[in-house]
Amino acid sequence: QQGDIVGEACVGVGFRVEANISSRADDINLGDLFTIGMAVKERKAYGSLRMEAIGLHDPEITSVIPLPSEISGAAIQAIMQGMSTIKYKLYDQTTRLIPQIMGVRIVKDGTTLTELNEILMRYHLLGKKNTSQKPPKDK
Repeated sequence: QQGDIVGEACVGVGFRVEANISSRADDINLGDLFTIGMAVKERKAYGSLRMEAIGLHDPEITSVIPLPSEISGAAIQAIMQGMSTIKYKLYDQTTRLIPQIMGVRIVKDGTTLTELNEILMRYHLLGKKNTSQKPPKDK
């Protein structure tokens, strides 16, 4: 029915750190980057790290995001420095913030993820249409 709320979306800007980890050990704490780094140092795990900025556009942000690399102390340090710079740049007037959909959740029983995705895409296209229109001229 028109106007029913079928889902919710989290919208915003930020950064994401993605770790791909492989291990045969069963006692690895994946709670934070430092314990993951210790597991790698002890040869209990291996993998890669990647960082991305979401909805943040500024040359300084782009320059501090490290390239994807194997998990190491140096890689973790580069990620932490990148996070600090990004947090600082969030409040800088020169940083362009373009909010993105970060996650969705279905709230109406019987709604499928496909239906929710179609609704979000219609809303997204409507928003782009509205923002691309020029404001009316004063008479």
